[in-house]
Amino acid sequence: RAAALRRALGEREANALIGKRPDVLLASTSKLSDVAAALELSLGLTRANATRLAARVASTAPRVVASTASAKVHQRATFLCKELGLSPERAAAVVYRRPQCLGLSVEKNLRPACAWLASELLGGSEKVASLQEIDADKLDALRNLVDA
Repeated sequence: RAAALRRALGEREANALIGKRPDVLLASTSKLSDVAAALELSLGLTRANATRLAARVASTAPRVVASTASAKVHQRATFLCKELGLSPERAAAVVYRRPQCLGLSVEKNLRPACAWLASELLGGSEKVASLQEIDADKLDALRNLVDA
C-alpha cells in the first residue's frame, strides 16, 4: 500500500502523508484507487491531486472508502459541482473539509439538506423542495452569503 502511494504521489510526499496520517495504509489499495479515479473524473483533478484527496478521505472517513462504490463517489462529487454550482476547486475543498459528504445519499441527505438550508437562508416562508426551484440571482446571493 505504501508503494502504491509512493508511485502515485512520489516518494517524499507519500512518506510525509504516511507520517502524518498512517491510518491511510489501512485502506484497500484498489478502493483508494477507485475513489481517486472517481474524484479525478467528477472534479477534473489531476491524478496526483485526486490521490491526495482520496488519501485524506481514507484517513478521516475510512468507512467512505471501504464501503462506498466509486460510482456513488462520482455521483456525490458531481452533485457538489453541478447542482450546487461549486467550482471543482471549491467542491474539492468541501470534500477535503467534510469527507463524510461522499458517504451520504444525494436523494435522502444532500439534496434535502441543501434545499432546507436554502429555504432558511433565503428567509422566506416558502419551502424549497429542490435547488432547481431557486432562481439564479437568489442562488448567487446564497453563494455570496456563504462565502462571506
